[in-house]
Amino acid sequence: MEESSSYWSDGNTKVSFTTAAAASDSSNTPKQIAPSRSMVMCDNNDMNNNNSNHQQQQQLKKKQPNNNSDTTNSMIQKSIAAGSFAGISSTLLFHPLDVVRTKMQSEALSTCLSSSPAAAADNNSRNEVAKCNSSSKVKISRGNSSVFSVVRSTIQYGGIRAFYTGLSLPLAAQAVYKSCVFTTNSVSKAALMEWKRQERHKVGKFAPIVSLNLKDVFFCGALGGLVNAYLFVTPVEYVRNQLIAQDVKLAAENANSRVSGIKIMRGPIDVIRRVVTTEGMVGLWRGAGVTVMRDSLGCGFFFVSYEVAKRFFSSVSSFNDTIVTLLSGSCAGIGFWVAAAPLDTIKTNIQTGNTQSIRTAWAEITNGGANVLKLYSGWQVAFGRGAPAAAVTVYSYEMFYSLLEKSS
Repeated sequence: MEESSSYWSDGNTKVSFTTAAAASDSSNTPKQIAPSRSMVMCDNNDMNNNNSNHQQQQQLKKKQPNNNSDTTNSMIQKSIAAGSFAGISSTLLFHPLDVVRTKMQSEALSTCLSSSPAAAADNNSRNEVAKCNSSSKVKISRGNSSVFSVVRSTIQYGGIRAFYTGLSLPLAAQAVYKSCVFTTNSVSKAALMEWKRQERHKVGKFAPIVSLNLKDVFFCGALGGLVNAYLFVTPVEYVRNQLIAQDVKLAAENANSRVSGIKIMRGPIDVIRRVVTTEGMVGLWRGAGVTVMRDSLGCGFFFVSYEVAKRFFSSVSSFNDTIVTLLSGSCAGIGFWVAAAPLDTIKTNIQTGNTQSIRTAWAEITNGGANVLKLYSGWQVAFGRGAPAAAVTVYSYEMFYSLLEKSS
């Protein structure tokens, strides 16, 4: 009798069968022994493979938080770089319009400009204004300024270079200026979506969240504006507005054939030095409260307007991505200034005038509420600049961010 062995495997175990064959008997009828399972053997190689797969899965789970952290860090870095590029591009193109707008606001104020780079605070700003008007300090002619008259006087008394007054500090700040808004907005959106996903999982809902609602978009945008306004915008715009206000005063004195008795501030560093000497570092944050209010509301409406416009324009089949982005960015700029323009006028008054009270500044600008439209002084430039500048900013940001993603 001969024996032979064969194996059958199901991938995890191998089973051995033994068969026997006897020599033919006298009747030549073969005798066959039915196969029987003699032993079950586990394949060590397959078990090792299974253990290896299990360990790899555990390692992937452990590495998941690190991967998420790496993704977040990469997003932040790209957003900072793209935001910086967008902010610098927008500032170089549209800073002259910022100068014109600020001059129009300054000339529409009901207070006189102080010769100091930081006007002193007081408890009764109206009395201070009366003192200022009766003193030797020059009172600017108010209320009759227009875009063309401001442009003409700027060229007459300062030349083309005057349109770039105070440019160096805002331009240098762009590395963290626009990028702060976009980065804070992106990070807060990602965190909010992750929180909502976890909350949905708690109630057994596992469908992915495609997008945030408009309330969420407003909140994230407002948060970006708040952080940016307090950390960067307030001191930068304060220095810029002091230089622009000085130009307005000097132009008025030249027009009245008067000799200026003030020490001329030669640039941002000179302004910072004087303010820190007289008031300390906190002096650079004059008007921080109204600046935070302006940018919180403004950036909230900026991103809501952009989201709504993008959904609408994306449905137009004849518009490509570039046109959709530019048009949506223009709508975002308009949305920002609709909400921010009144607060921006009040901020200019506080940073260049004689009061630190929002209520007092509002009363002075509007003549006690009789002329609320004065809060929109310089609206032509604000909206005329806001729409194309926002379009350039958003397009530059998305284009540069996309290039960074492709290169990584």
